[in-house]
Amino acid sequence: MMRETLESTQAILETINKSQSSPKNNESIKDEIFAAPKRNPSFSGRENELTGIKDHLIPTNPSDESQTQHFVVICGLGGMGKSQLALEYAHQNKSYYKACFWITCDSAVKIAEDFAQIAQILGYDDAGVVQNQSRVHSWLLETDRKWLLILDNAESPSEVSFWPQTNNGSIILTTQDRSWLFREHTTLRIQLHELLRDEGEGLVAEVFDKHRRPISQSEAHELFEITGGLPLAIRQITSYIIAENLNIEEVLKDYTAQKNAKVINEWQHSTTSIYSHTLATFLNISFAKLRDRALLILRILCVLDVDKIQESILYLEGKAVDNESPFGTLSRETQDLASLYLDGGIYLWAKGFLVDGKALTSEAKKVCDIALVDKPMMAQIYSFHASILSDSGEVKPALEYFEKSLEILKLYMRNIRDTALESDEALFANAWNNLAGIYCAIEDYDKAEMYNKISIKQKEKLAKCFDDDKKMAHLFCLSNENMAATYARQMRYEEAEDYFEKAITQATLANSTSRLALIHHNFGIMRLMQDQIREATKLFNEASNLRFQKLGKYPDTATSLHMLASCYCKLGGFEDLIMARKLLLQALDIFNSHIDANEMYVARTQFKLALAQEALQDPDAVKSHQIARDLYKKITGKFDNPDEEKLDKLVPYI
Repeated sequence: MMRETLESTQAILETINKSQSSPKNNESIKDEIFAAPKRNPSFSGRENELTGIKDHLIPTNPSDESQTQHFVVICGLGGMGKSQLALEYAHQNKSYYKACFWITCDSAVKIAEDFAQIAQILGYDDAGVVQNQSRVHSWLLETDRKWLLILDNAESPSEVSFWPQTNNGSIILTTQDRSWLFREHTTLRIQLHELLRDEGEGLVAEVFDKHRRPISQSEAHELFEITGGLPLAIRQITSYIIAENLNIEEVLKDYTAQKNAKVINEWQHSTTSIYSHTLATFLNISFAKLRDRALLILRILCVLDVDKIQESILYLEGKAVDNESPFGTLSRETQDLASLYLDGGIYLWAKGFLVDGKALTSEAKKVCDIALVDKPMMAQIYSFHASILSDSGEVKPALEYFEKSLEILKLYMRNIRDTALESDEALFANAWNNLAGIYCAIEDYDKAEMYNKISIKQKEKLAKCFDDDKKMAHLFCLSNENMAATYARQMRYEEAEDYFEKAITQATLANSTSRLALIHHNFGIMRLMQDQIREATKLFNEASNLRFQKLGKYPDTATSLHMLASCYCKLGGFEDLIMARKLLLQALDIFNSHIDANEMYVARTQFKLALAQEALQDPDAVKSHQIARDLYKKITGKFDNPDEEKLDKLVPYI
């Protein structure tokens, strides 16, 4: 009787255990399971490692299947891209595996959560940490599917020992602990080092290309060098440069200065000092740019599980909430989209593509209208959009957007009064400067002078607490050049000359080639107004040389060539006219080489060429006159024969 009772009890227990260890509904399990993070679209490089893993885990001939389990260990310091390498392999080869699972192993909590999620995918109820792990382990042992298990960021071997050992599945483990490389079950050992030069430079170029920002091979190489080829450092510094629209040369100098800072030298906890220096330096540079509100939220978030923070808490859902709140200022979704449009617009504008540049800043403006973008970004979008409108001759709408930009910043500065950074103050001062420039363009010189003086006064105040002479020089040269142009157009030449000289000195100190070129160009216009032809010739020659150096064959360069040719025409000698014709042909070639060539500039230069050819008794003068007249009619709708003054008026004051 006792024997029968024991046998019956044992049978019941076995039945219960079997029912608990089996999925509720096997039919509900998908034929193919892929439970790994989303693919990183920006992954680049590591081709040798990817090929090595694939060759080891996937036989080219099915008959070559190994009878032992494949266990790949990817070891390397933080930031080397271990997890991304494993993830990229999984996505590239997902068709080979019928099941792929990902377990984050850097804490017991995450391990438990991932096993619970996998158990649910396999059709089990959540039965607690131990039971979940046991069920997943059993399923992997018993299934006839080809599976891949990725153990990400594993600690020491003694803390991770739950994988099923079967030749039906493969395991990839990522870790910083080198002792994994020497475990007997490890079948492929990958010690991940810095990216190769071609891979690193390619990653730099890829990030810049994605944001439509040009970068030379030498600049890509310099960024690769200072990052030491660390993928995380490359991602961090390139994203930082793009997001802040920084000059690469300035960032390189900043890095050199920061890497020797005391705070960096004190951070020596990593196994490799070069490694700690590199990431610590970039982190230090990045943190220095964060606002107090952003730092506050970052301090809160850093004590939370980064994998569990929902993006929705980082941006606002409704406009009823103040956009200057801490969470609002950390919104990156719409902010990044607006920034992308703005960066593209600025780049095209700088290269002379006004139509395309305006289209992109218009898109950025739409993002501002329908979404939450922080006030400084919104002000910059309106300001750059206004600048492109001004350069296109649309002065009235340009004035409207410059005024909007200023009003936004007024409100913003009032709200952050005590926490405003130097960058906020500089942006605000330049908003007055921009407004002064557009009032000068519409010949309201009283307002232009008034707003210029406000801008200069604010910058003088900023200079007292800002110890970067180079950046202050750049800020001051904007205002002084603007003031010079305002006085020049009123024929207050002595005052204008004084401000032009100041602006040249400051632009030289700031090492701003484009600004220096513009100052020389506008100074040359004033000298032409004064009939000081020789002096004007020198200034336009310098402006065109600087623009060739900075921009190459772009419309601004052609504009300076046109003005230089005008000087030679006024000199009037035979050799002078030969030079004028040569310069005008060169300018036309540049204007016409652009897809969206500005016909106003082309018409003016074509007419000037006709005059030079006429003076040289060049038979091509007739053809040039006809081209200029046809363009004038097309632009204005007028059928009269224009003179030089009418053609000059086609080109807006900049």
